[in-house]
Amino acid sequence: MTNTFSRRSLLKAGLGAAAVAGLGAGCSSGGKTASGASGSFTVPKYIPAETFPGAITSKVPGVPLGYSKYPRPLVKTVADVPGKGGKVTSLTMTWGGQPKPLTGNKYWEGLNQRLGVDWAPTISPADGYEQKLATMLAGGDLPDLMILRPCAATNTALRQGAFANLNDVLGGDGISKYPHIGWTRPEQWKQVLVSNNLYGIPLDVPISNQQVRIRMDWARKLGFTKPPANADEFHQFLTAVPKGNVGANGGKAFGLATFSGKGGGNIFVNEMFKVPNVWRQDGDKLVHMFESDEFAKAMEYSVKLWKDGGFHPDALALSQQNEKELGLFTGGQLPILSISIAGWYQAPYNAVVRASNGGIVPYVVPGADGGTGTYWLGGSVYGLVAVSAKAAKKDGRLDELLRVVNYLKAPFGSAENTYLMNGAENDYWTWKNDAPTLIDEDKFRADSAALYYGYRPNVWYVAGEPTAAKEMIAYCEQVVQTGVSNPCDGISSTVADRVQPVLDEVAGNYLNQIVTGRRPLIDLKAFTDEWRNRGGNQMRDDLHKALQER
Repeated sequence: MTNTFSRRSLLKAGLGAAAVAGLGAGCSSGGKTASGASGSFTVPKYIPAETFPGAITSKVPGVPLGYSKYPRPLVKTVADVPGKGGKVTSLTMTWGGQPKPLTGNKYWEGLNQRLGVDWAPTISPADGYEQKLATMLAGGDLPDLMILRPCAATNTALRQGAFANLNDVLGGDGISKYPHIGWTRPEQWKQVLVSNNLYGIPLDVPISNQQVRIRMDWARKLGFTKPPANADEFHQFLTAVPKGNVGANGGKAFGLATFSGKGGGNIFVNEMFKVPNVWRQDGDKLVHMFESDEFAKAMEYSVKLWKDGGFHPDALALSQQNEKELGLFTGGQLPILSISIAGWYQAPYNAVVRASNGGIVPYVVPGADGGTGTYWLGGSVYGLVAVSAKAAKKDGRLDELLRVVNYLKAPFGSAENTYLMNGAENDYWTWKNDAPTLIDEDKFRADSAALYYGYRPNVWYVAGEPTAAKEMIAYCEQVVQTGVSNPCDGISSTVADRVQPVLDEVAGNYLNQIVTGRRPLIDLKAFTDEWRNRGGNQMRDDLHKALQER
């Protein structure tokens, strides 16, 4: 599990395309480990997710199911209460607030009743998740279930045996005891292996989880009749926005919100110039994006765009301030944003879209010379849920915890998933226009918060918008056609864990200074040389060896 920039880590609607970490091996959530002893693993049998009448199924692997209408009647898909009555602790994260206390919280009380346990999550703010995780791992007293996302602390803990090995429990037909875990696709299991050992259950995300939207209402005010179709038109649009007083109430607006040196620059520009998705295989050679001719062209473009006012003046800082970036868009100060496809149909983004009267439209980033750019694909996994090795040693405890996870991963439209997403009928929702409709959305959000974040399947459905699911599926299929994967996805590199902080610092120092004009563009050569010498070449050799052993 390596810590790197990928669309996969941009799961939440609250994370824009600028959310970055380092650019190392692959944004894996485990994967084949370079230079490590291998275990014996059999891919779990694939058990297709249960669907209900009206399901829209894509023929493209990794594109979620969709529903234009909510399934009815609700079908129970878990026969027995999974828990035995004790406490189950967990670690998860939130981009919002904490739930109201258990006492008097009908949702939490109902969740405990349905799971048959006292569900006791530690819910970390997303911005502080890595620190919280590192603190827990260092202390050694781990929760029963932990959502793990890519970072060096996770990698070390996985290799050192902090979590239960699930090879024998879930491998092959073993998964049959937990059918809702079984809809995990074979390639997703392979992405979370560590030295061919399975230490967790993949957390699902669409292979293409992001949608870019652009403010065509502003473009028309500025004299553009269609969305930018190449790099020159993109430059013209972005540099015109700050000069045109097209923002909210005729106020100031900006161009691109973010630039991150350690994250490789700006995702829109990189995709436009078809920069490799972190790594690219050229025959038998492994090439990092920083070494590519495409990246050099993207940087040259970014330098000119910055100089001409096409970036927000605080773009370097905003690359680490996702909430602020999102607030700039919803506040009418940014012309373009990438969030999760489903996020555009949720508050507060759906309200902004509606208020634009058709002015905010889906956008596929074009190629620099026209046509289409290259979309960076993820691997349909953004992390995993792992079981504490200590908890798993207790008689019957591992089976109980897996049964709880199986419940939390119940299919969309089932009785179980409907409770998880909406609470109990009449307490929190009623049927309205053939869909569960919240009676008081603020109260439900306050009670449920992030109590079970991360487990549910990705399915696209928007109440009251029968065309939404088809629109989301169509966009996803469109960008997947031009998408490129990182060949190192699913490889966990100990070398990358060791050298990545140094490489991040090198990239941040050079690229941030180059884009802002404090270093000349010609220093890209010195940058790539230093990047290779400070650990890039070591990381490449480690990954190349692992690729050959696949």
